[in-house]
Amino acid sequence: MRAALVAIGTVLLAAVAVALLLGAPARAMLVPGVFAALLLVGTLFERRHYKPLADEPPTGPGWRPTEERFADPTSGALITVYHNARTGERRYVRTGRT
Repeated sequence: MRAALVAIGTVLLAAVAVALLLGAPARAMLVPGVFAALLLVGTLFERRHYKPLADEPPTGPGWRPTEERFADPTSGALITVYHNARTGERRYVRTGRT
């Protein structure tokens, strides 16, 4: 899915660039250009921002498991969410199979 979104954003951004080079009014290309840029940036940011699932609970002071549990849609693993109240950080840990 990510690859498709990156491809769509890239093709759209390239089409906007070509249209601008061929003389299309910049005002007309503003909305598709912004949409393509947001699609690309959002997709690439999401990939870097979210960390992969951990196999072991986090160690150190402040980490507590929450009551939040869900099944990972891609692997089917049961996920437990851990939260550190001091930093606000959350980590997702595999805890079994659904």
